[in-house]
Amino acid sequence: MNNPNISSITVLPKLQRILLNDIEVLSQMLSGRQAESDLYELIESLKNAKKSIIEMIPAKDDSMSSIPTPPQKAPLTSYSSKSTTEIKDRVKLPSIFFAIEKDQMAFVQRASDSPGIPAGIKSILNKILNKYTAVTDQLQRIKSTQNINPIVV
Repeated sequence: MNNPNISSITVLPKLQRILLNDIEVLSQMLSGRQAESDLYELIESLKNAKKSIIEMIPAKDDSMSSIPTPPQKAPLTSYSSKSTTEIKDRVKLPSIFFAIEKDQMAFVQRASDSPGIPAGIKSILNKILNKYTAVTDQLQRIKSTQNINPIVV
């Protein structure tokens, strides 16, 4: 995968858009499942983890709202890029979740490691990276053991 050209101006708005899109897709996934099922609890907890990451991103001020995000060479994987809403398989779904979260975590890691990222943004990215690490570690465990539990962040 090519490393995208990540700038400090675009990284947080791009991540925020992806997270908001993921929350929407995860909400759609919940509508087709039983509220008390373990997959429902996993999806709900993943949605809540994404909301907690969004809360870490500072609100855009007026000067940032007019800055467009240029297209990236390697688009960031999101839930809408997979057909997750149609997948009902208990085995496949955690694996797909893990792959998407791992890709998003790698994006945050590359952004944090990029030269020229201001210290304030780097600090935010490192906190976000810690949340992604917690999420991917738990999804890896779920994928390996097939013991589906909610994500705790």
